[in-house]
Amino acid sequence: MTVPTERRVNASGYLLLLLGVPLIILGWAVVLEGYASSIDMFLYMMLVQVAGIVLAFLGLRIIFDPKRRNAPAPSDYNEFSVVCERCEKPVPSGAEKCPNCGNPIEWD
Repeated sequence: MTVPTERRVNASGYLLLLLGVPLIILGWAVVLEGYASSIDMFLYMMLVQVAGIVLAFLGLRIIFDPKRRNAPAPSDYNEFSVVCERCEKPVPSGAEKCPNCGNPIEWD
């Protein structure tokens, strides 16, 4: 029996991306428009850009992570009651062995 998979919505990744991109744009806009006349303001805007880049990178990593994309959706877990100790994949109810790795399953 194969584990049903579907593409999961990664809301936290989109939120981080939504926060990171405006910070990058804000930092560049302030620097390029000449509002950062002092070195302190320039350094603060560079720090804002770095924070934006980090947030955007983390957001993209969450969105495109293959482990999260191919994981069973939360709605699919109701037919599974245990997780294999060896491969950490969900095991269907009543199975004697893990369908993924063949590890024997002990039911309590």
